[in-house]
Amino acid sequence: RWFDDDGHGLVHTLNGTACAVGRTLVFIMENHQRPDGSIAVPEVLHPWLNFTEIEAPA
Repeated sequence: RWFDDDGHGLVHTLNGTACAVGRTLVFIMENHQRPDGSIAVPEVLHPWLNFTEIEAPA
């Protein structure tokens, strides 16, 4: 824990709450990759993203 002079402190973590962000992104990429190399973004994430797929590399 860390506290400033007023007794208040902010906690910072390496990973996000409840899951490792990097591992979660790799999981999505591995499990939603299409044969052409593009990646479909799961429907459950559409409300928070402004895209529905990641194009295949050129």
